[in-house]
Amino acid sequence: MQKWRAYVGYDVYPLSDAHPGAIDNADLLDELDGKIDEGDDIPHLRDDVVLERDYTLICMDAWRLLQKTYTGGPVIQFPVVNDGSSLRVETCQLHFTYG
Repeated sequence: MQKWRAYVGYDVYPLSDAHPGAIDNADLLDELDGKIDEGDDIPHLRDDVVLERDYTLICMDAWRLLQKTYTGGPVIQFPVVNDGSSLRVETCQLHFTYG
C-alpha cells in the first residue's frame, strides 16, 4: 500500500516515479488458509495485519477501478452487517479448534 501511496501522492512525500506494480493481496491472507473456504464468507487475514497500515476498506466500484488499472488480486471481500443502528464491516472471524 505504501508504494501506491507514494506513486499517487496520497499523504506521502516525496512522490515516487516507480509504478507500484500489480495489486498483491496474497500476503494479507493467513498462509494456512490463503483462500476462502467453501461456504466461508469471510477471508482469514493474518493475525498481524492492521487496518489502514496494511490494507484499507474500499467499495466494490473502487476495487474494480483499481483492479482494472493495476491488475492483480485476489479480491478480499468482507460482509457488511446491519446491527440495527448502523452498518459495519465484519473483518474478523473467530477460529475454534475442536478435539
